[in-house]
Amino acid sequence: MNVKLAVGETSIECMQSNVDNQSDVDALFYYLAETHEHPTDGVQSPTVDLRPGQSVLEPLPGFPGRHRIVARGPEAVDDNLATEIFKCCLENALALCEQEAIRSVALPLTEGMITRVPVAHAAEIAAEVVIDHARRGGNLKVIRFALSSALELNTLPRHLIRAAASDHWILAASNV
Repeated sequence: MNVKLAVGETSIECMQSNVDNQSDVDALFYYLAETHEHPTDGVQSPTVDLRPGQSVLEPLPGFPGRHRIVARGPEAVDDNLATEIFKCCLENALALCEQEAIRSVALPLTEGMITRVPVAHAAEIAAEVVIDHARRGGNLKVIRFALSSALELNTLPRHLIRAAASDHWILAASNV
């Protein structure tokens, strides 16, 4: 089951897949592992050190014209701090896309995070951040969540629909 929502001129998509399998988007988003290694085998760490919540956009090695966004996810044991760091990662990633006029991005929900924010809470935060971004409009026309589990696929769309419907911004929703 894939889900698509249209909010303003932005398509927000959810599919069960790996971020690496999204060959039709301009940017791929990853969380940096605690060991300073990228969670995906064979992909190098970013060229800069990141603090939790920070993101960097770089060319995707071996793929001209495509980018990767790497963020330092929450490492904190404190739930409130982990939540804020997770939110900052998403906000910063979307801001980088806008800065560089990127039109499409694929994001994981929790895959690759060191200390995971519970799926339901992560879905609620991600929905708020993405819907708020879509309402403001911009260059980013496709925001795709590549979800690593059926739990994520069953949870995130409900939160997206709820967040979008709260102000009647939702134009269309479909299972594809």
